[in-house]
Amino acid sequence: MGFLSILSCAHKWIEERVRPGDTVVDATVGNGVDTLFLARLVGSRGRVYGFDIQPQALETARTRLERELDGSGGAQRVSLLLRSHADMA
Repeated sequence: MGFLSILSCAHKWIEERVRPGDTVVDATVGNGVDTLFLARLVGSRGRVYGFDIQPQALETARTRLERELDGSGGAQRVSLLLRSHADMA
């Protein structure tokens, strides 16, 4: 039996809890890999709010989302915010 990586384990736990239609937060968008993962989980009725303080990271994430989700309108259900996750409240 193999072991899951930390990322695979985290994704598994998130998959067990997030449902279509949920609203979720990606506190550190980076290149958008996890943001894309979350957008797919919440589906067309859900919402993702992504925070990052680096403009280039958000642009890279936006490009990834548009490329991967464009046909499903998924990029429109993600709000990418140029703000620190400390400002979430």
